[in-house]
Amino acid sequence: MEDSFKEMFEKEVRHETTTTFKQFDDDAKRGAQDGSYGTLYSSDNNTMGLVNITSFNMVSYLNDTDSSEAKNYLTQIQDDDVFTQDEFLNFIRATFEHLETISDEKKRSEAKYRFGLLIRDYMDKLDEYDKEIESAKKMSAGLPEFIQNAYNKFEKYTKLSKEDDVWLITTTVMQTARQMLLNKLKNRLDDKEAAKKVKSGKERSNRSKEYYASIEEIYSNPVPFDTIQKEKDIWKTPDDPKLSGFNHRYKTLGHDPILGLIFGTANIMTNTLTLSNFKSYHVHTGLSFNGGPIDKIKEPALTGQIFANIYERFQSDKQEATKAMFLSLAKEIIHLRSDMRTAKSLPLPFMSTISPNLSRYLNYTGIDMLSVNIALNEAGFAWLINQIVVMLREMAYNESKDGPKDLYDVKTMKIIQYSGELALVPTVVKTASAIYAGDLSNAKMFDLGGATVTLFNTLNIPTKIARIKQEYMLDKTIVYINN
Repeated sequence: MEDSFKEMFEKEVRHETTTTFKQFDDDAKRGAQDGSYGTLYSSDNNTMGLVNITSFNMVSYLNDTDSSEAKNYLTQIQDDDVFTQDEFLNFIRATFEHLETISDEKKRSEAKYRFGLLIRDYMDKLDEYDKEIESAKKMSAGLPEFIQNAYNKFEKYTKLSKEDDVWLITTTVMQTARQMLLNKLKNRLDDKEAAKKVKSGKERSNRSKEYYASIEEIYSNPVPFDTIQKEKDIWKTPDDPKLSGFNHRYKTLGHDPILGLIFGTANIMTNTLTLSNFKSYHVHTGLSFNGGPIDKIKEPALTGQIFANIYERFQSDKQEATKAMFLSLAKEIIHLRSDMRTAKSLPLPFMSTISPNLSRYLNYTGIDMLSVNIALNEAGFAWLINQIVVMLREMAYNESKDGPKDLYDVKTMKIIQYSGELALVPTVVKTASAIYAGDLSNAKMFDLGGATVTLFNTLNIPTKIARIKQEYMLDKTIVYINN
């Protein structure tokens, strides 16, 4: 309430004696005698009627020697904002007036005294409220300056120091070195050179049965889904699989990086090959042009029968079948590794079942299993370097020197983000220059995996820092307000 209102209370309410309060004023005394206040607080006026009724209720509570009900009633009037300031003064006047109507002088004096104490307590609360309001005014007046100072401190504490710059440079060098090392994996090998790196021994065709390859045959024979030669019986017939050295990796499931682990393994165990349309063929040992043994596609096979024969093999001799299966799976994995580093590499998983032609086209544009594998390696090693730097920074943290931990972590995040962006500049410039010069082959040297990690950090880290800043500012503001 305003100071003028308090002064009105001081003048008109606090007129107490040792045992009772004096008459509120001469008008109130005369009003009690001649009933003139009855007109002033009559129900002809809605507000005055409410004042009159409320004061009557208060008098009834004051008649009780226990003033708790009267106190609660006054508190309710205040909390519910029943009256304006002027109306509340009228309520006090009316209550003192109605107290004069109590016939018993002792009860009247005690009731007036109790009401005077309630009003005095109310005035004391007003003083407390005024002090709180004044304190809040001072706090709110200084709050903008405090918030600005807190913001400046956050920026100061999270700005990279000279020591942090050393971390930044070191991390950037590590990411650049990673690019140079992984770029060596992007150079593709020819089929023979790639095979030498993962295979041992010489393979030759020596197949004897349909739907079954012995352990010796699994070990010594080439994988059947590399077969492109066909017997004359199916050559240029509706059953011709039309496989060649250019398309067999996109048309056979044995070369699918995922499905090959199932179908390729089954083909090796059964001397068969399965196309991307799930049609299968028998592969047997035929004669080459010079009369030597060579794998040839003989005739169509039943894909379901391939797996049925494998099941029967397990039923017949579980130990031998288990050994054959693991040997076939190992041969499949070795073959996939061998083909992945070659010029044609391997198609993307499941892509051949969707469209062999699309899979082949993607390979021409550099999108195949090798490029995906390299990109994953780039991303994985970029992430690993970042985690190593975070771990080393955690070990190097000293609270007395580096300040609050959350602000120190903000600087670590900045080092991770900025180092990735700096390391990305050379690979972007080099790739863009090569493309501008017409050398599209150099586009494969772009650090796609590292760029992906950097892009993620560039989008994610500022959001994290903003959240930490918000929490920092909020905590400081709460402490300021509470103090």
